[in-house]
Amino acid sequence: MPSAASGYRPLLRIPGATAFFLSAALGRVGIAMTGIGLVWLLHARTGSYGTAGLAASGFALAEALVGPQLAGLIDRFGQTRILPFSLLAHGLAMAGVLTLTAPVAAVATACCAGASIPQLGALSGARWAHLLRDGRDDELPTAFSLESLANASAFLVGPVLVTALGAAGATPLASALATALVLGGGGALTLQTRTAPSPARRHAEGLRTEPTLLRPDFLLLAALNLAIGLYFGTMSLSVSAFATEHGTPGAAAPIVAAASLAGLLSGWLYGLRRPRSPAQRQRSPGSCGHRPPATRLSHRQATRLSHQRATRLSRQQECTYCGFA
Repeated sequence: MPSAASGYRPLLRIPGATAFFLSAALGRVGIAMTGIGLVWLLHARTGSYGTAGLAASGFALAEALVGPQLAGLIDRFGQTRILPFSLLAHGLAMAGVLTLTAPVAAVATACCAGASIPQLGALSGARWAHLLRDGRDDELPTAFSLESLANASAFLVGPVLVTALGAAGATPLASALATALVLGGGGALTLQTRTAPSPARRHAEGLRTEPTLLRPDFLLLAALNLAIGLYFGTMSLSVSAFATEHGTPGAAAPIVAAASLAGLLSGWLYGLRRPRSPAQRQRSPGSCGHRPPATRLSHRQATRLSHQRATRLSRQQECTYCGFA
């Protein structure tokens, strides 16, 4: 069991853990770059924010709608069998975005790119749950804190990188780099078969007793994630509007960056804590006394949440964030 002194190192010393974690982290930077990269690329090409916004929103909407369905296929057939097809489709779609000049074609291929982009963060989380089964469930909070740090870092670094390249006039390079990171990280993850969880169809009998996505506890958890996404998305917009209204628009970027860095630090520290009470008795001070629905599940049930559910929650929060940022 990792202690506060040892931090995350015991997790990363698990055979194969560092490799799949870094692969997914690399790909997540590309995912964070793709949406805003479309805005820069298509605005530079067409001169229209309307076309650029339509392509970016189509990308995000397709990702949100098709992502859970793709996740269901991964649950059923396994990561290493479905991921290559997803990466191939995403690569072809992004190639279309980069080469097709007609606005309608660019929007259509952007939607295809969103529908086929793999959720590498959810894939990495599923691998942690697979590796830490059989008596190591208490290490999952630390592993998921590490995943949260990787996700937050990706959405801090990715947009900054795209903005820098776009401001320098290299908008095609920004989108090409985003695609290369997604394909490179996803391809590396595909090759790591030892840490991949078994397909869910091998455990069909056990899956019949799993709660459905319409379970009230899960719906409440989804609503809470939507609220969190709205908070993070509108906060950056509010800071920018406030700074602009007071005649200091340049102050918005360092304020948002400071808040993001503070979030990274708090997430890192949270992952180091080792709660003495069981998961069912833990409370979050920030939840105003509300009991998180996930704690109503047994710890074993919580660790067996499928990749499909993890993807649905992550897509809901990320797309909410991207829609308001």
